[in-house]
Amino acid sequence: MQKFFIRRLIFAFLTLWSITFVVFGLSRMGPDPLLIYVRDDSYGISEETLEKLRAKWGLDQPFHIQYIKWMGAIVRGDFGESIAAQRPVTKIIAERLPATLQLAAVAWILASIPGVGLGVLSAVKRGSMWDYFTRTLALIGQATPSFWLAILMILLVAVRLEWLPPATKADSTESFMTQASYFVLPALVLGFDPWATYLRLTRSSMLEVLDSEFVKLARAKGVSRTSVIWRHALRNALIQPLTVSALVLASFITGSVFVETVFAWPGIGRLAVQASLDNDFPVLAGVVLLFGTAYVVMNFIADVLYAVIDPRIRYD
Repeated sequence: MQKFFIRRLIFAFLTLWSITFVVFGLSRMGPDPLLIYVRDDSYGISEETLEKLRAKWGLDQPFHIQYIKWMGAIVRGDFGESIAAQRPVTKIIAERLPATLQLAAVAWILASIPGVGLGVLSAVKRGSMWDYFTRTLALIGQATPSFWLAILMILLVAVRLEWLPPATKADSTESFMTQASYFVLPALVLGFDPWATYLRLTRSSMLEVLDSEFVKLARAKGVSRTSVIWRHALRNALIQPLTVSALVLASFITGSVFVETVFAWPGIGRLAVQASLDNDFPVLAGVVLLFGTAYVVMNFIADVLYAVIDPRIRYD
């Protein structure tokens, strides 16, 4: 177990290093990296001024020297200054991150609890109309693009029916119910695909456990049906959904780009889109590194949880 933990930790660091190399390398693949830091209307600037700007940002140095200096600043927590806002990138990300984390937490609750519950019910009622209905709904959930579903929900629920607010996030001075109403639509859209994943994964795990020998033995001994399902089968079937939960949380953070953009949610995903439109490389690099770090860390946690929770798994 210790060897597995160390090996996975090394792989995680190597993956993070690869992400930093790719992000920085892509910024230097263009014809002139200086175009990242200056506006399109700056072509009237004299060559002398351009050379001073290159020296200021270290663009006149070799690639490996630029990369080492950039990595040194990243390790110190200095992501540079936003080109568009003229503010430190760390402060901009810190202001937007809570909104994304709040949305991800609500979406995870709306996805995991109903998804696991319906997965258990579908497995118990295998072959029934309810089973076919939930499986069809889960298939639709995994095949539906989030941005299309977001637009559809806004048009139907917010505009036509006027049940919920269409977009953005309520002010912190509003009442709890008012703030909660702004979470419903984006959280439902963000959690729809993971909900379908939970349902299908829980159903398949439950079916495997219900057909196992120890469950058949419990039934032969006269254990009640409810006890067999909830105490014996579900406890073993939850191993895979629990380990996948870490990856689901990471997908909420990294996959919030489309949902936050459509719903005008003031989070990290919308910040990434705005930074790409503004050609704001420091902000975009900071967001991409944050996304990559979140996914690598959650993937590492999922691997460790799977090894700890499932006694059948042995790592040499």
